[in-house]
Amino acid sequence: MNPTEHRHYEPEEEIDLSDYWRILKRHKITVLTIFFVTVITATVMTVMKMPVYSATVTLFIDQEGSNVISISGNSLGMASQSYATYKEYFQSQKEIIKSRGILERTFKAFRLAQTPEYAAFNIKSKSRPWSASVREFFQNITGGSTVEDAETIEKYSGQTDPVEKFMKTVKVSDVRNTRLLKLSVEHADPIMASNLANDIAQIYVERNLAYISKSEILNLHKNEFLKLQAKLDELSKIYKGGHPQIIRLKDKIEETKRKIKMERDENAPGQMQEISTSDLTGLKANNVSVQDWAKPDYKPVRPKK
Repeated sequence: MNPTEHRHYEPEEEIDLSDYWRILKRHKITVLTIFFVTVITATVMTVMKMPVYSATVTLFIDQEGSNVISISGNSLGMASQSYATYKEYFQSQKEIIKSRGILERTFKAFRLAQTPEYAAFNIKSKSRPWSASVREFFQNITGGSTVEDAETIEKYSGQTDPVEKFMKTVKVSDVRNTRLLKLSVEHADPIMASNLANDIAQIYVERNLAYISKSEILNLHKNEFLKLQAKLDELSKIYKGGHPQIIRLKDKIEETKRKIKMERDENAPGQMQEISTSDLTGLKANNVSVQDWAKPDYKPVRPKK
């Protein structure tokens, strides 16, 4: 080759960043979708890797104390509780323990609404929901309208109830062939998990004792009515309706009926008052008790190692 011969080079094409920008702009929906899917997936994976601990309380649920006198022929006796009746009672207690009425008291006592786990779900907050913010971001990027009326904001604001979220962390299970219940609470802090579980159990036990105290007087009146009615049946075989003993007995029965009605009105659902431990002195024993209090368990239940 002749050294003097000039080599021929093809001119290199210059890279224009505006071309890339036009491509991105043309496929902006796809790019943004991939971006948000990646961010959300990374966030979910991070949350899933955070350890969650569980603490468990063991509760003993005995049979209810017999309250009503049964009448068999000419004899009186306390009505015994059948297995089917106890099973129904046992299942009812499982639902009562994890009811909103009990769990909400613990939720408020520990001020969980102010903690990071539940602060974002405050139903009283009127701030814009994250979905509205994301929607507005898309509209700004794509050039769409950013106008959103107040009714739409109000509709999407505070849709999640923090107490409902807390209720999902509480589990109640029975120990097969026993009268024991296991109450478990999950939390990111093992000590807080045990404190929450113990508080729920304490509220439940106190509630049950309060219910006993409020209903005992009513049950005593019912029992008195049954005894008076049985006695009236016996005297009616001996005396006529106008006999003084029959008249006095009927008056007592009517008075007992009035007392029963009065107690029922005062103990209507939702009207149960708070009572102190001193008010319960002398009443029959609580049939619900804590067998084992919860202790912090530092081995996480999630994620599985």
